[in-house]
Amino acid sequence: MNILKDRAIWIAIVIIFMSAASYMIIIDPDRVDKMDSITERDDTRVKDVTEVKELIDRLDTRLIGTKKHLSQLRTETEDHIKNYNNKVDSIDNKFQKVDLDIKKVKQDLN
Repeated sequence: MNILKDRAIWIAIVIIFMSAASYMIIIDPDRVDKMDSITERDDTRVKDVTEVKELIDRLDTRLIGTKKHLSQLRTETEDHIKNYNNKVDSIDNKFQKVDLDIKKVKQDLN
């Protein structure tokens, strides 16, 4: 009985070694090739990421420039509105004076 057990163990061990050898010879090189292509793809992805970062930086600088331009336009518009309101007030005062003069003339005529 010990001989059968020893043979069975040796047969199992030989099958395990043969399957391990076939794995190393047949399957493992394909896996290694795939891993090499992964590193190449990773390199291209890193390049893509840096390009995207550069594009984002350019867009940020454009947006900063646009922001500065818009703030300048806002201040100019506010200044124009203030000047317009001042002119409207001065014209309104002149119209009030004319109205007073017309009222005085009417009173004098009466």
